Amino acid sequence: MTLHPNSKTLASRVSAMEAAGLGVLLVGVPIAYDPLGRWGLLPVKVLAASLGLALLALSVGWARALAVPWGKAAGAAAGALAAMAAATALSPTFARSFLGAPQRMSGLLMWLLLSVAFVLGCSLRRLRAEAADTAVARLGVVAMVALGLFALAEASGLEWDSRMLEFEGRWQSTLGNPSVLASFALLVGPLGAAAAAKPGRWRWLGVAACTAAAAILVGSQTRGALGAFAVAALVFAAVRGSPKQRLWVTAGAAALLGATAMVGRWGELGFGLRGRVAIWEVALETIADNPWLGVGPEMFLVEYSERVSADTVREFGREGVTDRAHSGLLDFAVSFGIPAAVLYAAVLAAVCATAVRAMAGKRAVPAALGAGLLAYVVQQQVLFPHPAIDTVFWLLAGVLVAAEGIKLRPVRSWLIMGAGACVILGSFANPWSLMRNDHDIERALSAENRTEALDHLSDAADRRSFDDEPYTLMGVLLQDSEDIRLIAEGEERIRRGAQQNPGNEPIALALAEVRLQAYRVSGDPTWAHRARAGLDELIKTQPANGYAYLKRGTAWYHLNDYASAESDWQQAAWLLPDNETPRENLGALHKQQSPGN
Repeated sequence: MTLHPNSKTLASRVSAMEAAGLGVLLVGVPIAYDPLGRWGLLPVKVLAASLGLALLALSVGWARALAVPWGKAAGAAAGALAAMAAATALSPTFARSFLGAPQRMSGLLMWLLLSVAFVLGCSLRRLRAEAADTAVARLGVVAMVALGLFALAEASGLEWDSRMLEFEGRWQSTLGNPSVLASFALLVGPLGAAAAAKPGRWRWLGVAACTAAAAILVGSQTRGALGAFAVAALVFAAVRGSPKQRLWVTAGAAALLGATAMVGRWGELGFGLRGRVAIWEVALETIADNPWLGVGPEMFLVEYSERVSADTVREFGREGVTDRAHSGLLDFAVSFGIPAAVLYAAVLAAVCATAVRAMAGKRAVPAALGAGLLAYVVQQQVLFPHPAIDTVFWLLAGVLVAAEGIKLRPVRSWLIMGAGACVILGSFANPWSLMRNDHDIERALSAENRTEALDHLSDAADRRSFDDEPYTLMGVLLQDSEDIRLIAEGEERIRRGAQQNPGNEPIALALAEVRLQAYRVSGDPTWAHRARAGLDELIKTQPANGYAYLKRGTAWYHLNDYASAESDWQQAAWLLPDNETPRENLGALHKQQSPGN
């Protein structure tokens, strides 16, 4: 395998603007970080993805080289986008479904951006031919080496942000999630093999990139990624090269899987798979009841809360919310309906077929792209979309499609180009507003007093009224406040948020907690009645919500209805076997009711 020979510098292979755009996408996206935000990860990565696409769009547009695929797969993609737009328009919370929820950002705008990324990948490859392949391969190598260094520092004990979530010793590097880190290694890591196959100074960097990708797959302990790697390796061995090459590929895959058997979470595979299947069952039920247009993107959080069984909650816990079906196609069908999902599956099948064809060819970079794309698609069936990494995926898919000679049609329509520009501009504005919210939340957490903190959280809620995090943090802020004026102000703010986000469990629970605190401070039973009434509505639609029973039991207790309080706390104790609070409440209640007290 050899890289296509070309000029000596990256800028001479592609334009400086194109090199910058590819660099931002392939290198900037995975390592981008905003130190001023509470989490500092997803919004800035989406912003970087939009910036990279903007640079590519300016260069390709200036060269009048924009082109789109033509054929059945392109028709399927257009049909899917039309169905997706209809599903979003009918969503119960349109803004959330269009722009996306915090920590996810997977609304319709994300899918439009992915479409733009694919078209720009096709156009760039058509414009620059093999030079685009070389640029992509080299920048992919740089990205993997950089991620490997960050992962090595993390493995050495460096904690570069103490606020990041813990994943029990699993590597997460600069992507904040081991599964996302592994998926990027699956997607881009094979480009290291393309570079390593060519003599010269890039060869050893390619070897380093392959080593980094393998180490990340082991260190992230992501079972879905390892399974996807095995599938891609077996397909590669079946369609590519000599018996010797096939032996090396198969041996390498076996060695990597063997290494992960010594570390990792394979002993928990059965429990994890049962938990994933339980989510899929809820997703299938949701699809069966909403087959044509789904429930709208970013709305599975409500559907899962309403449909999950009490037995599932008891077995797998409910310490957080489940807002994804944890399967790419299932998640898509839940959001947009069966017709759109069938069309989307056809598009993915076309990409995978192109990937396998490229893997069987003699060109190194397309073969590496094919392996990465195939592995990524396989892993996505047990994961969920990530807006920034999926942007890279669809860009590379466009490059591969053009490299494999798929028919492309030049675009001269100003309407189409204007629509693409609007998508990119919107994709700038969306993460920017979310970053501002993230900064306001960080200021609230470090504020000197609760009044100042509530002001910052209110600013965030006003900016993005469909995001639940500011409201839930208001609940945390006020749950032990003694200022009834401030509590009442916060209660009104959260109440408006609950009205704008019907069925949203975190907001409803935050509202109940603030009302209970208002009763504790004021002694006015009206607050306890309000808390109980709101929880009645929540339990009516979410009968397996243990935290709703826990809080309603408290409301009954404040209203001196001890029998109802005991009943609700018993149900909470059954639904939340790992939570000691309902059992402690029951113990205190029984002690209070015992003779002599």
